[in-house]
Amino acid sequence: MWSVGCIFAELILKHPLFQAKGEIEMISMIFKLLGPPSRNSWPDYYTLPLAKTISLPPTQPPQFRQKFPFISDAGIDLMMRFLTYDPEYRITAEEALQHPYFKYVFLLLPDGLDA
Repeated sequence: MWSVGCIFAELILKHPLFQAKGEIEMISMIFKLLGPPSRNSWPDYYTLPLAKTISLPPTQPPQFRQKFPFISDAGIDLMMRFLTYDPEYRITAEEALQHPYFKYVFLLLPDGLDA
């Protein structure tokens, strides 16, 4: 579902969400958008083999609204749920299909168009 969130973001931005030259640059971009992982946002992060080798930036709030200024609040919520650090708490495909963002989008479809 993380990948679905990246594709969703790319459709909105019209360019890749995390366009990096290497892993460290990509991790830095992720931390900048989501804020660094914490014991609340991803308790198991600290058990990952290389977690101790990465210096976490200072805690900051997620930057979704700044990155996506023209998307609805429902769109921001869906994006944040796709891009949740902890896979245990990330939105499922079934939950995503029931998300209010899609109810709003389907209302905008022209009459007679199958959703």
